[in-house]
Amino acid sequence: TSRSALEIAESIDFVGGTLSTGAGADASSVNTTVLTEFLDTALVVMSDIVLAPTFPEDELETERERTLSALQVELSQPSALAARHFRGEIYGDHPYGASPTPETVRAITRADLIAFHQAHYRPDNALFVVAGAVDADDVVARLNRRFAGWSGAAAGRPRLDSPPARAERAIKLVHVPGSVQAAIRIGHLMPPASHEDWVILDVANQILGGGTTGWLFR
Repeated sequence: TSRSALEIAESIDFVGGTLSTGAGADASSVNTTVLTEFLDTALVVMSDIVLAPTFPEDELETERERTLSALQVELSQPSALAARHFRGEIYGDHPYGASPTPETVRAITRADLIAFHQAHYRPDNALFVVAGAVDADDVVARLNRRFAGWSGAAAGRPRLDSPPARAERAIKLVHVPGSVQAAIRIGHLMPPASHEDWVILDVANQILGGGTTGWLFR
């Protein structure tokens, strides 16, 4: 409410810092990096973003067009299509199986953003991580000062059904006319990260196909 997008960028650029936001399937984040002497400047801007965003309509439309353009490219690439269909087959109606479409992107409104922010951006749903040349007690005091007015409880998390169990091998073919490449995805669900053998399974997965050193690649 107190800064435009340009003013936010100028504030952090002026002290040689960086500030970014991100969102994924499990969490969203606001990240900043500055010299320790400019920590307060960064926290002022960061708290403003977290506590009082306005989601300007014109910026929403700019982001929508950018997303639709990227989506158009993605939907023309066999590798991206393979990943989308793989997630859908593995996770079914579970949120992990969902992928954005032009229709869902066009349907998002400013009111949706405001409602999501009010429901989920709450102190009991937040985690602060600080690393660098700082004193722990000093950082906590600064955070308490900058986020002093933050209150309210986050909306309850929805109860999600488990992904569907698969009893036999399945093959899905996605025809892309004119494509000169074929993308193949093969896999299945692993136990949750809380499983006692998670680390062992993760290591095995890396040996099998983890990057250029994996057996499949070699």
